[in-house]
Amino acid sequence: MRPTLALIALFLVLFSCKKAEKDVYNYYPKVKTLSAKVQSDGSVLVTGKLLSEGAGELWGIGFCMDTLPHPEMHFRQKICDTLWDGEFHAVYTSLDALKKYYFRSWAVNENGYTYGEDIPLESISIDSASIPCQVAMNTIKISGFIPEEEAFISVGPVEHGVEWEVWAYSNSHSVHFSFLQQPTTGKYKITTGTGAGYYVNVLVDGYSLTSGDIYVEQINSTTHQFTICNAIFPGGFMLTAKLRSPM
Repeated sequence: MRPTLALIALFLVLFSCKKAEKDVYNYYPKVKTLSAKVQSDGSVLVTGKLLSEGAGELWGIGFCMDTLPHPEMHFRQKICDTLWDGEFHAVYTSLDALKKYYFRSWAVNENGYTYGEDIPLESISIDSASIPCQVAMNTIKISGFIPEEEAFISVGPVEHGVEWEVWAYSNSHSVHFSFLQQPTTGKYKITTGTGAGYYVNVLVDGYSLTSGDIYVEQINSTTHQFTICNAIFPGGFMLTAKLRSPM
């Protein structure tokens, strides 16, 4: 007897279809947010772990972050392209030390997306031991072809405009900070250009510093502390300074 069309159809279904998952949640990937740790320079290293790719191809994995709990994927999103034994990492910089942040892992496959747990973090700060110089508050030290000169600085008003500026003066020196926006806690590269996002120009007696780092610590919403270690400006002179903007 020739098989009926119904039997042929059943045979094709049984041998051509993938087995369906019993639990609908097994279709999606699974991730866990392992940690969010403040680094010595004020940045935050976030670590997650991929527990399962789910029942489909993994399309992406990473982190999101916001000042409100349960951030969505598009809030300060970081996409990771490398897994080490299932773990993935990202670094967040230029965070406001006066705010509380929530970090969360996410993953997406062809069926949909899923999140890990929130990890809250606040009181972000620089480890003072990581700053490679020690100098008294509101003091600059200039060294070069002449003996090192130390001077007390009075810090002038903070100016807010297109840029965020702080002026400081002594009897013989002036220091001018110019940020693209109000700085947050962290380590900044001094530059004479206008880099994207977080550049800072520093003028000493009208001369631009050509290299060096500046460490910014937020004291409160209007007060910042700046530390510069052995930054170079024209003529071969070096500047070491610690200044605090006025309240």
